[in-house]
Amino acid sequence: MNFFQKTPVTRIKLNKEKRGRRNRLVLVSAITSSCVFVDLVNFFHDLIGEVLLSSYYLSDVWKTMRVRDSDLPIEEEWAKFFNPNRTLKLLGLDCRIKDAADFGCGYGTFTIPAAQIISGKIYALDIEPEMVRTVERKAKELSLNNVVAILRDFMSEGSGLKDSSVDFVFLFNILHAETPVVLLKEAYRILKPGGKAGIIHWRYDETIRDGPSMDIRPKPEQCRQWAESVGFHFKKQFDLKPYHYAIIMEK
Repeated sequence: MNFFQKTPVTRIKLNKEKRGRRNRLVLVSAITSSCVFVDLVNFFHDLIGEVLLSSYYLSDVWKTMRVRDSDLPIEEEWAKFFNPNRTLKLLGLDCRIKDAADFGCGYGTFTIPAAQIISGKIYALDIEPEMVRTVERKAKELSLNNVVAILRDFMSEGSGLKDSSVDFVFLFNILHAETPVVLLKEAYRILKPGGKAGIIHWRYDETIRDGPSMDIRPKPEQCRQWAESVGFHFKKQFDLKPYHYAIIMEK
């Protein structure tokens, strides 16, 4: 089942023909019936209602599609692709890092381990309520008081965090978004001078069938170019074989 089969838009499309027949019958009735005015009012009421309903659901789909689909699997499968503690160590995350932000925290794969390492708070942002609830639940189960889970469309609204307020920003498997530079600008804004952005993405390798499709999977040099265009300086790049690569950029 694809994305659009899961949305109310499909129900509108499936009923389009049925509604069309109904509206045509109303028009005929309006012409032949003595109650012309009543029938016409009902027809336009239905027509306007359908347009408004379609607009509402299409708007909802657009918000959901802000970040292009990367086929995020169920949590058990997703976890197999990562070694969070090893990755965070390679990125230089330690107790000297006070506050951090995780853009698109998902299941908290990196949020929760990071919260156990840094000395301050980690702000975990996601547009999906289920993901935010999952992170909150995990933090509560582990008695982690430094996890701040935030439900927010950070792609269009920004993170809501203050300028120069965090030491590290996670941009993990998210730069396949329609506007990666917007995300990098926001990361740059909230980072303190000398702060770092960690970029992780699926390797540009056709033999790796998991992850987003190749046509939207960014190459390392693309990520670096985007980051440098907003003011970041390149620090380091390394492989996270077999699936990913990582880049460290500094403000």
